[in-house]
Formats: sequence, C-alpha cells, structure tokens
Amino acid sequence: MKSESRVQLKGYLDRLMRSGRYLFTSQEARESLGASPDAVKLAINRLRRKGDIASPARGFYVIVPPEYRALGCLPADQFIPALMERAKTPYYAGLLSAAQYHGAAHHRPKSFR
Repeated sequence: MKSESRVQLKGYLDRLMRSGRYLFTSQEARESLGASPDAVKLAINRLRRKGDIASPARGFYVIVPPEYRALGCLPADQFIPALMERAKTPYYAGLLSAAQYHGAAHHRPKSFR
C-alpha cells in the first residue's frame, strides 16, 4: 500500500508539471488522489527527503525539477506570488523584480528575503 501511494503522488506531480504547474498544497494532493491524510503525508515526506519537492511553508509544496535540484528549490520569484496569495499577505519585491526584468540582473540581490 505504501509504494502505491508513492507512485500515485509521483504521477500527480508529473501531471502538474506537464500542465506547467510546479506548486501544490497537501489538501490539493489529498483531494486529487483520494488518499488519506496520513498516506499523503508519508508520500510527501519521502519525496522531500529525495529532493523532488520542497516546502517553503507548512502545507505548501514546490516541485523541484531536475535543473534546480542543486539549489533545492525553484527560484523565489517563481513561487513567492502564489505563497503570498495563499497566506493572504500583501508583499512587494521591488529590487528583485526591477533588476531582473529591466536589464540590471547583475545588480540584483543574491538572495530573496
């Protein structure tokens, strides 16, 4: 049964990536898979240990594609908007976006805080 939940979660992640989505919540995974909360939690923990997913916030997960495995997560600008929307928290990342999108990427900060 445990290997079945792992295969199902991996398939769920593959479907998300094929549709261009790299973010999901544990609740979305449970609803999509129709599995128990404990089974989904165990499957998520296994994939986190392998480095296939990262968790920047409780219950919020980022799928880590192979090209970002060395970093351990997607770049911040690819998941922070969804994370802040989920938290219903207004935010502004002016320096990061200005440098990145207006040709001054060499001046942008090295980390996102």
